[in-house]
Amino acid sequence: MIQADFFILSALDVETQALKRHLEDVNWIQGTPYAYGKVPAREGPQQYTVIFAQCDDTGVNPPGALVRKAVEDYHPHYVLLVGIAAGFPESGVQLGDVILPEWVSPYAKAKLTPGKIEHRGRPLPVTASTLLSLARRIIEHEQYVWYRGMYESRPDNSARDYPMVHAKSNCVLGSGPRVVADALSEERKWLIDTYKELAIGLEVEAADTALECRECETNFLVIKAAQDDATEKKDATGSKDL
Repeated sequence: MIQADFFILSALDVETQALKRHLEDVNWIQGTPYAYGKVPAREGPQQYTVIFAQCDDTGVNPPGALVRKAVEDYHPHYVLLVGIAAGFPESGVQLGDVILPEWVSPYAKAKLTPGKIEHRGRPLPVTASTLLSLARRIIEHEQYVWYRGMYESRPDNSARDYPMVHAKSNCVLGSGPRVVADALSEERKWLIDTYKELAIGLEVEAADTALECRECETNFLVIKAAQDDATEKKDATGSKDL
């Protein structure tokens, strides 16, 4: 049985293909939705074993079930959720920026009352604190080094020719079952009204991943790139996958 250092979960084929470009000796595990590969350590001869899989919204491979089975079978030290998300320009997030939240806010659980929606989901902490701290140190001391391997141009044609990483203390990523593409959507407004500038974006898979990792007592980290701003611009011609 393979012993994994990391389990990495993605949701789109373009995300999975991008992940595979960073791995060596990739092989599919027969009869499962999982594959594995190796990634060399930054220094020294050590290699890390990475199990990865792609979830979907059809119910065949939901995020929670993939996490649970991966933890049971391959015992990874960490679970990483990677891919794209919506980023909130109200909090300074531009297209192409990287989101590293400290909290995930599951907003789907709610009580509907006349004229009001009362959200009841409690924020879930990102528990891979060691990895989050390491990422923050890299951002602070090597902010112009880590992205040199990027080959895509800035998607928003901004004057800033490099992505920023949003990983400040207590920043929050919203997560729910619906893809949001409306500036006036209740979910988007609630996140910004509740968490103010700490609300950095929203997406679909992080809540289920966080809940399952809590049940499995496995540390996890969320790394997302901002592809849209969860407004009508999301489906505009010219947007690009990252």
